[in-house]
Amino acid sequence: MVAAKLSSGSQRQVIEQVVGRICSRMGLRNQNEILSAILSREEQLGTVIGEGVAVPHARIENLREPILFVATLNPSISYWGNAQEPVDIIFLFITPAAASNTHLKMLSMIGRVIQERPYLDRVRAAKSDLELYEVLSLEELRQEGFSPLFTKEVFRELDSRDTGLTDTEVRQRLEIHGKNKLQSIRSGSLLRKLLN
Repeated sequence: MVAAKLSSGSQRQVIEQVVGRICSRMGLRNQNEILSAILSREEQLGTVIGEGVAVPHARIENLREPILFVATLNPSISYWGNAQEPVDIIFLFITPAAASNTHLKMLSMIGRVIQERPYLDRVRAAKSDLELYEVLSLEELRQEGFSPLFTKEVFRELDSRDTGLTDTEVRQRLEIHGKNKLQSIRSGSLLRKLLN
């Protein structure tokens, strides 16, 4: 899940907005518990990791799967009163309480992703949720060694269009090419799974 140019006055308001969006989208009923866990973690040890990036996170009881929400902020905010380093990118995530390994993997993945200044510039430049999602997805593809394709290139490569294929075209292609291996390809990327 992503939000580009989220507007908020304080760290707490940003976290409340993001947690609210997560709970609404995922149908989670424990919004107060999640919010409390993240804010409690923030009070113990702030999660600003430099370059204007913060990574609020918590482990949550009875959560089924990890969830990541990436937001850019406009304007940037002071994080726990630290005006020296305003924050304008948030990688907020929650993981199941028992999934310590997943929690550490997510911290590592985010740490790796944000090390490149040009990448952070592209994240900041995203003007819409779709643009932000595409920037994050393209970076993951680049790290996996794939060449990114844009929507028009995909349609051209697949001999398709944005309205999709007719049922007849689908049946014909299945007869010629067999079943698609997209499902096995999609199973590999942690970042892509978490953003969807």
